[in-house]
Amino acid sequence: WKDVLALTRFIVVARPGGTCQVPKLARVDLLSGLNIPISSSDIRQRLMRGEATPELPEAVRKYIDEHQLYVV
Repeated sequence: WKDVLALTRFIVVARPGGTCQVPKLARVDLLSGLNIPISSSDIRQRLMRGEATPELPEAVRKYIDEHQLYVV
């Protein structure tokens, strides 16, 4: 995990009322004001159930489906 922190710059989107704890050595850019009402965890769960994901761009959903990224 230390290598990941050293090699990665993270982008975190803050949801209204949400909080974020940033690990000590992590490089993080916090984005606010996007007001996205759904979490990535919720989207992943819907993908695993084969449900619609209107929040995702069509090209992203197509890539996920073609590569079976969330098939259980």
